[in-house]
Amino acid sequence: IKYGYHQELCLRRGKKESFMNRFSSVLNIILLSILFIYLNISSAAEISEQTKPDSQWWKGNLHTHSFWSDGNDFPEMIVSWYAENGYNFLALSDHNILSVGDKWIEFPNRGGIIENAYQKYLAKFGLDWVETEGGIESGRKVRLKPLNEFRSLFESPGRFLLMQSEEITAQFINIPVHLNATNLYRFIAPKSGKSVREVIQNNVDAVYQQRQEIGRPILVHVNHPNQGWALTA
Repeated sequence: IKYGYHQELCLRRGKKESFMNRFSSVLNIILLSILFIYLNISSAAEISEQTKPDSQWWKGNLHTHSFWSDGNDFPEMIVSWYAENGYNFLALSDHNILSVGDKWIEFPNRGGIIENAYQKYLAKFGLDWVETEGGIESGRKVRLKPLNEFRSLFESPGRFLLMQSEEITAQFINIPVHLNATNLYRFIAPKSGKSVREVIQNNVDAVYQQRQEIGRPILVHVNHPNQGWALTA
């Protein structure tokens, strides 16, 4: 009986020691995890504090259309909205055209998107700014201002920046392939190719060539790759 009691006592003691060992291991893991998280948070806070003076998030849009192509408003109206709504930069990237040179658009006498946009444009910028010609009989036209004429109205160092851009609108057979080129100096005509991949590469090469020639940064990227399922995995 004594031997059986001793054996049972040893068994209970062994179970207790096994439980304590497991509990100690779990506790050690929890403590190490807490220490690891604390050190990482402290390190991240320290890095954030170190980089804070020289780092900042900037909010903007690189893909915007106006009446220069298939947009639905005058460029100044578009820019004013972004400048007044907390954005820091904007690129006007109309299809296969830069906001340069002389361009006029016709608008109907009554109603329509252009007429409605024109009335708001006129109300905001006034007759001294808005340029029109023609009349009811001959047809009315309004001039689209190029970027270099209106950027000074909105740009502010460290607060808001405008960039000359283009949506290079190419295609392969009937598949649309659109690339955004931001901070251009000259217009880039869309390049063709024997495949979607080659069309992309040829247009990227054209952007890189201009970047090397003028010596300033130009960003290029694919727009809406799922349009017409142009790009697939």
